[in-house]
Amino acid sequence: MKSTALLAALSAASGVMGHGYVYEYLINNQKYPGFDVYLPTKYSSGIGWSWTVQPDTKKTWDRDSPAALNQGGDALVCQKGAKPAPKSAPVTAGSVITLRWNKWPEDHRGPIITWLAECGNGGCSNVNPAKLKWFKIEEAGLVPGSSTKWAPDILIQQGDNWKVKIPKNIKNGNYILRHEIIAFHDLNGAQFYPICSNLQVTGGTGQTNPQGELIQQVYTMNEASLKISTKPTSPGGPPPALKSYKIPGRPVDPSLGFTNSFALNTGAMENGAHHEFPYKELDPFSTGKRYRSSTSQSSNTRLKGMPLVGGFAANGRSGASQNGASNQNWGQTNQGAQNQKWGNPGIKNQNTQGGLNRQNNANRPSNQNFQGNQAPQGQFNGRYNRNYRR
Repeated sequence: MKSTALLAALSAASGVMGHGYVYEYLINNQKYPGFDVYLPTKYSSGIGWSWTVQPDTKKTWDRDSPAALNQGGDALVCQKGAKPAPKSAPVTAGSVITLRWNKWPEDHRGPIITWLAECGNGGCSNVNPAKLKWFKIEEAGLVPGSSTKWAPDILIQQGDNWKVKIPKNIKNGNYILRHEIIAFHDLNGAQFYPICSNLQVTGGTGQTNPQGELIQQVYTMNEASLKISTKPTSPGGPPPALKSYKIPGRPVDPSLGFTNSFALNTGAMENGAHHEFPYKELDPFSTGKRYRSSTSQSSNTRLKGMPLVGGFAANGRSGASQNGASNQNWGQTNQGAQNQKWGNPGIKNQNTQGGLNRQNNANRPSNQNFQGNQAPQGQFNGRYNRNYRR
């Protein structure tokens, strides 16, 4: 009975998990908005290309679904129905920019690749990205020295931020930056998450740029590097070990003076703090401050300062939450800790290991083995357990 309920719960959780997108760019110490799938009109003046947002008829909050190989050129390049951004951000060649993702699921592992394509003197407002020639400026796959840790694991450690250096040795002009994560957790095939934005590069020393290639010719059904799997063999476990991995497409041209991606992205949290998410009232999986998981792959660990969501104090092994909850350790017996938020104040939580929290009015499971806690409204707060996002 318990097993049936657990499987049903996990199935429901997988149906409500979103993926991720770049909501903000930090360029030359200036912040530029990207395209926000939960409030498209708000970012109509940003530098991020927009795309066709899926109708949320089933209340799945999954508007940032991946592009697929069989969706056609524009979907694979800059998402389905991509439309140019109204503005471009000025950037100095040789500088480092930061791309801020709203979130990223832990089990979505694969390479992170960033490309540039010239728009020409007419700017980027009237170009078709599916017809542009793209060249890489950085790529990151397996973390050096590891057979199971990938670039997205580093991105998550950094608070869902990724740094990219704009090469010094490129031409000045108007470009589209294409930043993507490819995920191999789905046995049905690779999932692509491309995000495009407009840049106006100055200070470049290059007279020519590397030879580019069409994205739809880089990624084909026959590409061996897209046929691997990073799906864990057990829930919450590490992905299958790989001795090596060849990132698809031509390597970064040496003439660009490529800086190793892992030299820029070391896994350190930016500024030692969490960043805030925009429009938290519209995106329930971006509410309040971003939590930071531990470097291990265990579930529900080190959730820092989460707010009360759906009637639950989302506080894992981090001490008291900002709402005053004192249930300090999910998945262990807290016989002495008072549960201030999950039930009535002053009632002790007798057992949170493998059982129900009887003092919780919603009578919901409260142990780490459940992989996500259901709120009284019936919505899953599965964002607190990243291992079961689909």
